[in-house]
Amino acid sequence: MNTIGSRKLAGAVLSSTLNDLKGYVKLLGMNPKERVADGAMDGILDIKRFVRSQWFEDLCSLADVDIGYMKEKIQEVLDDN
Repeated sequence: MNTIGSRKLAGAVLSSTLNDLKGYVKLLGMNPKERVADGAMDGILDIKRFVRSQWFEDLCSLADVDIGYMKEKIQEVLDDN
């Protein structure tokens, strides 16, 4: 894979992470006491672990995305709930 393709793929993974998080937060807000909320919470926790991982940092670097900016955006989604 060439550098441009790698950069686009890394960016797509980061974008998907943010979109998935928004979906989980929305699902959790709509169904806070139902069983589906457990799955949403698991998804949120998985994303939180991912954001603390070296892989996340590597993807941000590869995609030329500021790690602090990306973490800030993720925190904004979590805080909006």
